Amino acid sequence: MYRKICRRLLYFIPVLIGISFISFCLIYLAPGDPAEVRLTAAGVNPSASALADMRVKMGLDRPFFMQYFNWLSSVLRGDMGRSYANDMKVMDIILGALPSTLVMAASAMIITICISIPLGIYTALHRGKNVDAVIGCISFTGIALPNFIVGIALLYIFSYRLKLIPILNSGGIKGMILPACTLAITMSSKYIRQIRAAAVDELSKPYISGLRSRGISEFDILFKNVLKNIMVMLITITGISIGSLLGGTVVVESIFNRPGIGTKMLSAIGARDYPLIQGLVLWITLVFMLVNLITDISYTWFNPKIRNI
Repeated sequence: MYRKICRRLLYFIPVLIGISFISFCLIYLAPGDPAEVRLTAAGVNPSASALADMRVKMGLDRPFFMQYFNWLSSVLRGDMGRSYANDMKVMDIILGALPSTLVMAASAMIITICISIPLGIYTALHRGKNVDAVIGCISFTGIALPNFIVGIALLYIFSYRLKLIPILNSGGIKGMILPACTLAITMSSKYIRQIRAAAVDELSKPYISGLRSRGISEFDILFKNVLKNIMVMLITITGISIGSLLGGTVVVESIFNRPGIGTKMLSAIGARDYPLIQGLVLWITLVFMLVNLITDISYTWFNPKIRNI
């Protein structure tokens, strides 16, 4: 197991370098002059002489590969550079936006699990009945609705009509309710269908009839056997969702004015803030890789047969 973890961690190095090189190339080829962006953000008139001096100061007069290796060497030393927009350290901006994204992701994930596991197993147990059809129809509707529609609808109902939650982000628990529920509604709709399908397959296996014939309670069958056997599938979809959430949900954070990773990425792209874009790309890549590693490791807790695969 430890060798597998070390081997996977070593894989991180070429992947991160490859992703950083591709993103650096795309940023280099993108229209616009970073020197002009930085001068404009600082309130300086971007004259020809000022642009030339700034390009020399930023190292933009050097060849492409030299620019990339200079940036990469700085990153390896823990320095991701400074933002063009506000001259802050990129690492400080990411760390400042991270708590908001972490809290929102954790809240959405907890709500999703609390909703989808009971309803998924319940519909599997009552498959073909009216309650299964109703929950199935609701979940299909939730899958079809994009996040921004759900978010705007929740704002209209709970903020504009009922006035229970302020429209503008006020921080605290109230400011987190609607963004987390927006994400949880769409995720729960997908989870319910997947958990139901896996539970139906598990309930049709012969060992379930054997457990029932021995007088094992339905609760123990469902939550000690069925749920345990579908945990690998549940961990997989949860890992994918956590990676996406920690990478920043741009639409939801923008609707609810959350200062998270997604909002920072959107503003950085709009301002052509190349150091911040590059730093956020590395962060999102690292998050997905770490979540996938943790997901693979957690498989062995529920299915020891794949421990040596």
